[in-house]
Amino acid sequence: MHNSSFCRMAFTLCICLLFSGCAASLSDANAKGKETVTESTSQADSMNLTQPSDDSSDAAQMKIISSANGIIASSILGNEKGCYEVFDRPANGGNLLYTDYATKSHIYLSNQINSDHNNESDTSYLESTIGGCYLALSDDYLFIFKLNTPSFAADETSERQGYIARCDLDGADRQILTKLAANESIVSGCVACDGENLYYLSCLLQDDGTTTPSTLIQLKIADGTRREICQLDSESRHFIVGAHQDKIILKSILNPARLSDDLSAEDIVRAVQEQVHQLTLLSTDGQQQELCRWKQDERSEMFMNGNMYYWDKETNGLYCWDLESDTPKCLFSDQICFDDKVPYDRLSLSADSFDGHLLVTAVQDSDGQAVSCAFDPISKSLQKLTLTSDDGKSVLILAEGSEYFLVRYGLMEYEVPDYAPDGREITTTMLLPNLRLIAKSDYWNNIPNYILLDDYVYSKKS
Repeated sequence: MHNSSFCRMAFTLCICLLFSGCAASLSDANAKGKETVTESTSQADSMNLTQPSDDSSDAAQMKIISSANGIIASSILGNEKGCYEVFDRPANGGNLLYTDYATKSHIYLSNQINSDHNNESDTSYLESTIGGCYLALSDDYLFIFKLNTPSFAADETSERQGYIARCDLDGADRQILTKLAANESIVSGCVACDGENLYYLSCLLQDDGTTTPSTLIQLKIADGTRREICQLDSESRHFIVGAHQDKIILKSILNPARLSDDLSAEDIVRAVQEQVHQLTLLSTDGQQQELCRWKQDERSEMFMNGNMYYWDKETNGLYCWDLESDTPKCLFSDQICFDDKVPYDRLSLSADSFDGHLLVTAVQDSDGQAVSCAFDPISKSLQKLTLTSDDGKSVLILAEGSEYFLVRYGLMEYEVPDYAPDGREITTTMLLPNLRLIAKSDYWNNIPNYILLDDYVYSKKS
């Protein structure tokens, strides 16, 4: 074990390197403030969030149900009907929000039209989001991962204690499956699901500031039965990064250099550059099958549909490997160049994929110039993405429906209604994502045909 301050610094750096490379019914739309909303047809009919999946043939198949960037990037997550998000209230607590693609509305995940949405009688209400509150989404349930706060052990209150909860896709029937131990931390990485169980990595913070080796946890969705499957190698950092058939894809980062607290910044960078990345198939009984290894910066990888896609720096090519064949397939090795004829040296892959496309960044090593792109593995085409918001920032995909993408069109100031602890009504100005819908084909073709949402949560600042 190493000194905690050094470990935190090295861990943070490696997290950045890892992930840079690599709706049961609702009533009518929630009211804005206390204004009543009336419609001839209820949102329950239009959303139909209670319908369970009929896809029972793949119940044993493993799936990633958090963001591909890991559970700590899963404060917003969607399916083909809509998108869920965690909203931190300005005064205290939080709420579950929902963007419905059919009605094109942004609402509280609540069946109470005129609720203040600030107490436990409301299905959208979260007592606390302190420490971080994140989401995972299966075909039939929404899962809430509320993490411990760093000071939980010294201040044991329900607001600070971490837990994992399950609720229906409309937010109803919320049940806590398990509470986290006072010193328990959920490891940065994805959450997997086989239809009956959740799988995630957990570790314990010890008194000296170090952590125990990561342990693979199986959590039964039906009753919250928790089982420790296996403890992983203590000399490596481990992350769930994907799923293949009935197994978990585990990425481990090994550091051959001896780490110590007296290393200089240059020594730390050098140590990181010497890291070895290892890919393993992890069975639900703890059996491990090593697949491959590569050195730091040799590859930039991501996982989609059970396959590994990666940019190989040595061959300057983009490859697809189905994890069972001996030979990866090269998909792209042309010069990286667009209409402006500016050449780029390499591709850096995002962990997320949408509509079967890989999101990548074309990079010039000499000056660091970079542009956002999309790669279609079917047509083997690389296309520059040029949609930007008013502030010049790229328009980012947050979630994917059957017809639309939910995108972030920059940030906007909103007037958010809330209640102070003494019950007074207050309004807070918050800088929040400007959410819009866009047809998938329009996004890929850089056509800015955005669809504005009816917002029943907060209003634009006038």
